[in-house]
Amino acid sequence: MASAAIPGRYELPDGLDFATQPAADLTATVEVKGAIAAQRDGGCVVPGAEASVAARDAGQSAFSTRRTGATDGQGEWDWTVQPSRTTDLRGSVKVGDERATSAIVRQTVRPLVRAGFGSTRGCKVFTEGTTFPRKPNHPVWLQRRIATGNAERGYVTLSKAVTASDGSFRVGYSAPCGADYALAAYVPASATNTAGRSVYVDLHVVATR
Repeated sequence: MASAAIPGRYELPDGLDFATQPAADLTATVEVKGAIAAQRDGGCVVPGAEASVAARDAGQSAFSTRRTGATDGQGEWDWTVQPSRTTDLRGSVKVGDERATSAIVRQTVRPLVRAGFGSTRGCKVFTEGTTFPRKPNHPVWLQRRIATGNAERGYVTLSKAVTASDGSFRVGYSAPCGADYALAAYVPASATNTAGRSVYVDLHVVATR
């Protein structure tokens, strides 16, 4: 029995290799943890203070409250947020009419790039995939990883395209027959996210008729 489709997951056509960037290196929803401490001048902690963390997504002008709570007996409150785009974070505490606000901290977030790779007749290689958060009408590049031995030397862009309205993409390139290529899909930086790249996949380009 065929498995049910998972909402939001890119289902690969037959014959493609699937690659997802390891979460430790490339993440769509970064879990950001922090602590807000309420203290009086002189270092005295303030338990029971109203506490909140506000966020401002890249490209937005105003902050909005994402989490609220109260400081514990040690004058601290732990919080967690999960931004999907580059975000400015700011904490604050309030006791009565007094309010104190922290400095602004920027959390950069890369898009998740899921990609499959394959080759077609005439030694054409291609990548198909999608982005999260959804990045419509955004540049996407098919790249080749360059390495000497175990040392990575960087990536060379083979061809470029633009994502569709749902963030999906297909990028092709005519490669030399019989060549071994390490391919990756790359999404350049935008106003709301830093650049993202899928993991690379080794692909042998075989001549077909």
